[in-house]
Amino acid sequence: MTVIDLLWQATSKVKSSQISGWIDELLDSEHSDSETEKLLTTLVAEHINPAIRDRAAIALADIDAKSASGDILERLRREVEKRSGDPSSLLYALRTMGAKIPIDDLARFVVAGPYALQVEAMNCLNDGLAVGNASDFSSAASYLEGARSNADEDAREFIAAALSSMCDKADETNGAEAGGDAEAALNADNGSNLVSRSINFAGQRISCRLEPAIWDALRDICEREQLSIDKLFAMVCGKQTDFESMASAIRVFVVAYFRNAATAEGHRQANHGTQNWFIHGTEPMVGSTASAPRRHERENHRSDPTA
Repeated sequence: MTVIDLLWQATSKVKSSQISGWIDELLDSEHSDSETEKLLTTLVAEHINPAIRDRAAIALADIDAKSASGDILERLRREVEKRSGDPSSLLYALRTMGAKIPIDDLARFVVAGPYALQVEAMNCLNDGLAVGNASDFSSAASYLEGARSNADEDAREFIAAALSSMCDKADETNGAEAGGDAEAALNADNGSNLVSRSINFAGQRISCRLEPAIWDALRDICEREQLSIDKLFAMVCGKQTDFESMASAIRVFVVAYFRNAATAEGHRQANHGTQNWFIHGTEPMVGSTASAPRRHERENHRSDPTA
């Protein structure tokens, strides 16, 4: 009995180590490269045993058989449609071989789960493997936003992260229109006044939600200190990975930054201490004799190296 016969007759009771041994034996056989690729592709497309299907897909990735990516993707679509088992190894194989994946498929994988598939879909997005035109990205953003309203908390986090990544990838490949649709979906109906932005942190794209005033303050700080927003996040948040802790650390930093810059003269000009100031911003209350710095004054101050 040949190794191919053994693979086709294998049931779910066969141990994964045995399956790996058979696949390795197939790779080391006297078959030509094209024959081996064809045999592995057929296993991926048709075998009912998920372990054999997945191990064959990974073997195709190992030999960089990009021509098999269409068959792997088609099998992945079928498995997601059935919602049975964990087909994430198929997506892992596609990512390993650098296969381009339609953005609508990745959006569906983010929503469908299971968790391992959602993680792989996010990895594909962050690796820039999503393809599609501006209309495709806009449709995917709309699909994700519609799914977010009915998703559980964990799924909502994945969807928000996917939309954040799409903002960047759509801007890079399809222009601002597609990225704007993703950003609009990301910030629509989020139940608060928080705004989500995509940040490159610790080698990956993350989504951070902060108040608009905090984002404005961060923009001013970055301009004054000649830092990128990504560099500032790295300096402030260090090795933190919890999104809520990161947001809190940024808020505390912004308060401390401007508090350290406060002077007695600045407080006097802002009418602080007179109970005649506007708590929601820098503009004084109606009737105040103090005036906020004009825009050109703030710009001149920023450009002054002695300031």
